[in-house]
Amino acid sequence: MSLSLDLVVRARRTAVGGTLRPCSVGVSAGRIAAVEPFDAALDAADVADLAPDEVLLPGLVETTCTSTSLAAPNGRASRP
Repeated sequence: MSLSLDLVVRARRTAVGGTLRPCSVGVSAGRIAAVEPFDAALDAADVADLAPDEVLLPGLVETTCTSTSLAAPNGRASRP
């Protein structure tokens, strides 16, 4: 069975199962569809190779937001 992936992110340091290891993470429709060894043959529309000093944290969701990130120069709230 072949996966239809939109994105593959390859990282030499991926946090999986409490350890850092080289992995390729496949994403389909905005969801993680595969976590495979770094050199796995995953095909996708886009491929991102992280730098050696970057760490991939699959599944981590950034939930912080500050009001200044939505403020317009006039101080009024705006929508992105």
